[in-house]
Amino acid sequence: MPLPLHKSLAAAAVAMLVVAGCAEEPAPLPTLPTPVREPSTRLPETPDDAEATPHRVAQWTPPYPQREELFAPPQRSRSTARRSGGGDDDESVQLIGFVTVDEIKAVLSIDGVIASVAAGTQKYGIEVIAITPPEVVLQRGRNRWTASLD
Repeated sequence: MPLPLHKSLAAAAVAMLVVAGCAEEPAPLPTLPTPVREPSTRLPETPDDAEATPHRVAQWTPPYPQREELFAPPQRSRSTARRSGGGDDDESVQLIGFVTVDEIKAVLSIDGVIASVAAGTQKYGIEVIAITPPEVVLQRGRNRWTASLD
């Protein structure tokens, strides 16, 4: 009884794969080029570690040594500076902290809006006169006061 067509085709395909895989030897791998410098050649001299002068590292002192937790704001009363003569106005300014990006800036809460203000600039009617952490001198109109984190 003859084999069905699909079985004979499958057998022929397997036979061709076996024969094709054994047809020729693989090409030899090329040899690596010789190194430019011999391995025994030393590199140019570098300063010896023993001869180098030791660098003294200054002892670090925290900016606020009385704080135990550096990343928590200081414990203080919720004192705010109120606008004089404001009457029923609930406008207030509170010093929250300091940031240094390009220059040192005071982080203020002005009427509930958080803003970073550099010395000599003004935001929301509040002008920062001077910044000397942990204090900042503020001015609104003719009223000038010092706010502090301490």
